[in-house]
Amino acid sequence: MRSSLKALLLATALASISAAVAAAPPAEKPVEKQEKPTRAERKAEKKAREEAITALPEKYRGWVYMVELLTSETELDTFLALKEDYQRDAFIRKFWESRDTYRSTARNEFKERWESNYQLALQEFGSIEDDRGRVLLLN
Repeated sequence: MRSSLKALLLATALASISAAVAAAPPAEKPVEKQEKPTRAERKAEKKAREEAITALPEKYRGWVYMVELLTSETELDTFLALKEDYQRDAFIRKFWESRDTYRSTARNEFKERWESNYQLALQEFGSIEDDRGRVLLLN
């Protein structure tokens, strides 16, 4: 009797597992790898960004230049897609808020330090294109 009980339990367990597997949704297709952009495509994207930056008002062009080491391509593309100045101002405010190291204070210490180091890099090295200026900004 014991062996028949074991066989019955085993059969029941197998049946419930089979039903669960049959009722499970089909496995998702594996995510296809996205093709890397070619050198020509990257070059065209870079040129388009540069043209968009050139078309910005001076205030925003200077800001883009100042934060180029901090921004990701996605952030820059998002900023460049904005059409109105109030949208750009809101983006800049959110940009600095997201990088505020001490959100409990009224000041944004990170922004203040970045702007101070940016001005120092310009004064000492002439631009942030110089490696020494970039090191100063990033450290």
